[in-house]
Amino acid sequence: MNKTTSNTAAYSTSRTIDFFRVSNLRFIRSCKYLFIFSLLALITSCSNEFDGISPMEYVEQNNLDAIELEGGMYIQIEEAGDSQRATADQVVLVDYRGIVANTGETVLEGEGFTGVYNTLLLGWQTGLKEIGVGGKCTFILPPSLAFGEQILNNIPQRSTMVFEVTLKGIFSTTSVEGYIERNNLTTTVLDKGVQIVILEPGNSKKPTANSEVRVSYKGRLTNELLFDEGEDVSFNLSNLIEGWGIGLQEIGEGGKCILIIPSEVGYGETGAGNGLIPPNSPLVFEIDLIEVGSDADKYVEENNLTTQLLPSGVHIIIQDIGDENSKPNINSVVTVTYEGRLTDGTIFDSGEDATFQLSSLIEGWQIGLQEIGVGGSCTLIIPASAGYGSQENGSIPANSVLIFDLQLISFS
Repeated sequence: MNKTTSNTAAYSTSRTIDFFRVSNLRFIRSCKYLFIFSLLALITSCSNEFDGISPMEYVEQNNLDAIELEGGMYIQIEEAGDSQRATADQVVLVDYRGIVANTGETVLEGEGFTGVYNTLLLGWQTGLKEIGVGGKCTFILPPSLAFGEQILNNIPQRSTMVFEVTLKGIFSTTSVEGYIERNNLTTTVLDKGVQIVILEPGNSKKPTANSEVRVSYKGRLTNELLFDEGEDVSFNLSNLIEGWGIGLQEIGEGGKCILIIPSEVGYGETGAGNGLIPPNSPLVFEIDLIEVGSDADKYVEENNLTTQLLPSGVHIIIQDIGDENSKPNINSVVTVTYEGRLTDGTIFDSGEDATFQLSSLIEGWQIGLQEIGVGGSCTLIIPASAGYGSQENGSIPANSVLIFDLQLISFS
């Protein structure tokens, strides 16, 4: 059996638990159509054909006081803004609305959208040269400077596009110290150079390094580029980048903070997100700490259990340590007798003298089975984040705490 096909509840799925430590981040979800701006300079068409009216016809029909720019686009400037102009790898902060010229239908819009200047639509790159911060304008783009032959959302092929744009900011990458100075922040310096602005301290219930936390958050680079966000999501702090573990222990439930994290306790020299987070990048997170503790913690507390807390919030009760000189590791093939149940007592799986590759099992098993030796027995209480998370798995509901009684028969 492998990680994605299992006849036993102990097998892992392909779910990524510790996304903050790897490069395949979950990216922006709230503005679901904004992805189309990224890298569209590579896919726009050179076609001058129109399905519907051309930019010139749109300007004439709407009596716009617009100026023609290169490539056959037009711009009407309502406010010029200041003298700043975006260049190359700077990030722009805009509010915008995108309209199909032929129908007048609004198909795209965003407030507080950030994008790297040289990855925007070619028409945006041309038009943004004409205004500064505080500027407001309307772009009328031919297909060759917009979406060309692409079919996106409700945008027909070869459509003239109209964008109403307000440029709210232009930002460059800076150091931790430069970001703090630019935003006039008063911070507290924590371990390993992490700096925190505590907006609300929350209550007295603070997380530890192995706590499960429920949060809403936004992650940005120091150039204000939004690279990730989540609303009411749960993680174990031991699975996240070190900067989160350092910073979040400073606030309690209901607390809010800004963390400015040096790259050394972020993504370091490798970066992440297939280049979206460059190597050696400081990170800025706005975090609301909604709740501390997992349902597994609550189960332990409600049932007055005495457990040992392991990484990723896994609880273990060791009935028999077994042979302390003969414990498996992550690469071991283990033979076990086990029973798995939910917190309501429902048994969802069991096995006798069953053999598995430990690295193929859910994280909770990988962590817990290394605590006992041959002949040992234990009970594991596994939070959803170290089990099957938000996925259903057979008869196991999403977000379920898993309880396993285990006996380690042998390993190789």
